[in-house]
Amino acid sequence: MWVSPDVRGHGVGSLLLKNIIAWAKNSDLDHISLAVTTVNLPAVKLYKAYGFEPYGPVEKLRDASILAVQPMKLKL
Repeated sequence: MWVSPDVRGHGVGSLLLKNIIAWAKNSDLDHISLAVTTVNLPAVKLYKAYGFEPYGPVEKLRDASILAVQPMKLKL
């Protein structure tokens, strides 16, 4: 999920996340998993606020990248 910098902090990410969670529940899924870059603290905070928890080790985003991602999971 990506939100344009022009509208960050205006609830767009929360609205998207609420709709994704509702869709997943209506689809009888048992969890949602994602990976968030470890330096994106606002996104990490948002996901944690919705109940996502870190799982698994931090991994490189891509072979040539200096960024790392933390897998996260929400049990539905």
